[in-house]
Amino acid sequence: MSTARGVADSSTSKFLADNSYALTAAGISFVVISAYWRDHHRLFERATGYTALLIRVNMLWLIAIAAIPVATVLDVYAHHDDRLAIGLYVGIVIFGSARGHCET
Repeated sequence: MSTARGVADSSTSKFLADNSYALTAAGISFVVISAYWRDHHRLFERATGYTALLIRVNMLWLIAIAAIPVATVLDVYAHHDDRLAIGLYVGIVIFGSARGHCET
């Protein structure tokens, strides 16, 4: 994977072609993260109070959202065939999605 500085040594089209997997992964992660944030907003805009348990569960959900970019980078730098990197990404996405079953 080239760095953004590599654009100066080459062309933008070459940089985009050389990094198409990473850029696609970043785009997908952005879509997943934005969906989680939208769901988080929808859930908590109706909240009128909270408990300590709710705060702890919410922090776990937010950790899952924050971990998605890390899992994406692991997958990109693992050259797309590292089962642990793929498993971490899928696991984090599933964990982040589990909150939907907690809504009333």
